[in-house]
Amino acid sequence: MKYILSISLLFSPMLFGQKLLISHPEAQADNQCKGVTHYAATGRLGDQLLAYLHSKWISYRYGIPFLYKPFDYSDQFVFHEEEIPYETKAYHFPHVITPRPGDHIDYNAYGSGTLFDIQYFSESPWERLIWGPQWYTFSVDWKDPVFRKEMQRLIKPRFPIPPHEIPKDKISVALHIRLGGGFDPPRTWAAYPAKFPPPSYYIEQLRTIYALFHKKPLYVYLFTDDQHPLELVHAYQKQLSDLDIQFACREHDNHHTKNVVEDFFAQMQYDCLIRPDSNFSLVAGKINDYKVIISPILCSEQNGQVHIDTVLIEKSDEFLQMEKNWENNL
Repeated sequence: MKYILSISLLFSPMLFGQKLLISHPEAQADNQCKGVTHYAATGRLGDQLLAYLHSKWISYRYGIPFLYKPFDYSDQFVFHEEEIPYETKAYHFPHVITPRPGDHIDYNAYGSGTLFDIQYFSESPWERLIWGPQWYTFSVDWKDPVFRKEMQRLIKPRFPIPPHEIPKDKISVALHIRLGGGFDPPRTWAAYPAKFPPPSYYIEQLRTIYALFHKKPLYVYLFTDDQHPLELVHAYQKQLSDLDIQFACREHDNHHTKNVVEDFFAQMQYDCLIRPDSNFSLVAGKINDYKVIISPILCSEQNGQVHIDTVLIEKSDEFLQMEKNWENNL
């Protein structure tokens, strides 16, 4: 298996109605007479949040007011109260631009009254390799400090969510295992295999985390849409019995339609994230300050089984400093 190492994970206020617009220093003031919105035709919470974030980046980067369209569970997020509702302003825009695959959009070149309708596209390297030609895509600077801080402010729960009780004396790991849970049909498994890595991927990456933290005890919580998470815990415990790992999960009443928002925010309480190619945890990794994130990059099929060929290990500045301190103490 190949590993790719990623090292470490201005303010201009403008008004649009009653809303304050946080924008990039290079944004043009006359873009305030335009608008940008988001669209994800189908998909689960992670897909909708990613479409939201992409459009928010265009809003921030070019100083274009953002118009918000509600989606499933969105009323449980802070941005539901903060954003300008699409239906209250859409009629102001006689010109709607929906960028298409291959388009090179100069957002500054369009006149006032233009609304940019940004369609969903994936951040997955594997999905872009296979499906990329069907999407209009652009790059987001996920490390831009102002944009990052604003997204962390907006993507918060509107209502209190009880936190997980995580042991303080262990390195905590959020392990996101997507198995479909009755939601994903067989065609999704065939078209997007990296969303459903085999158990060997998670076992190997838990061993990687254990080694990276110099064999410190781990507390691993399984976040999954599977209806029998305790069976998964027992299987992983058996495979990793030689390591000092405490496993936990929701032991009863787990379902892909239950505890969705609770799990989304709970996974961000942990030190590390091991995830599949799923937007549910990808979005968490983009806005949360994890010490280490491990995710699949390339996969293949061998004898009908998915195999993860290349993974990405992202290390935060905090973790890199920890590594230097460990080296100095040797």
